[in-house]
Amino acid sequence: MGLSELIEHLKSRFLIIGGVRISKEDGETVETVGEANVKINDIGAFLGSAGEVVFNRLQLSAPEYAVFNVDDMNIILINEKTNFTVLRVNGDAKGLYEAFMDASKEKIEEIKPEEPKEEEQPSTIETSDLSDFAESIAVNKLGEIERKLLSAKVTQLNYLVEEFSKGGSTEKWNSSVSGMISNVPELKEALIVTNKVSINEIVKIEITREEIQAKTKILIDGICKKAVDEYGAAEAKRMVQSVIEKLSRK
Repeated sequence: MGLSELIEHLKSRFLIIGGVRISKEDGETVETVGEANVKINDIGAFLGSAGEVVFNRLQLSAPEYAVFNVDDMNIILINEKTNFTVLRVNGDAKGLYEAFMDASKEKIEEIKPEEPKEEEQPSTIETSDLSDFAESIAVNKLGEIERKLLSAKVTQLNYLVEEFSKGGSTEKWNSSVSGMISNVPELKEALIVTNKVSINEIVKIEITREEIQAKTKILIDGICKKAVDEYGAAEAKRMVQSVIEKLSRK
């Protein structure tokens, strides 16, 4: 059954306000139910990347689910095979994960996000002068959807740098991020690091959503590992949790 059916099934026991199912592959929203809330989208995508580092360092397996409180609402994140499902609950969420998994034993309908249609490219003009001129103009090849996904990842990264800096200078942490970016050709073309990480206005190469998801995970994993080395696993985990809460209020 789909997410809406699962939530309807569970509403007899839990006060579920809404939920979202997010693809692990590209971070895109697969299905939204109930009140729209962009916070839980960010939470799902972020926990799938940064959270993994902390659990590995603590020698724990990937979490089946996580429960935390944001704005007097209980948020439960459920780690599924190909998706993350995030539910907003008004009241006690105890037993919700088990009830969700029991209901999910029935055949789940996998809904994949519709791929954006590629725009048709204009035919090439058979004129050498015009062709030379056209080649000299920098063209942005980063699509709108890809830029939106990359922007979300950059926001997560900047929040981590700010948190790990503890209100002090971010130079050391940004320097580490810059060093990692220089070793990833796709991100080297797309990102710039000054007092924070930002996206170049013109990105001269095409970068797919899959590449953005995989390459930015390298940066997030790397900066989280540095925090574990700097502060220890327990403190790094607390700081990552703080970033999650800040993102949820964004």
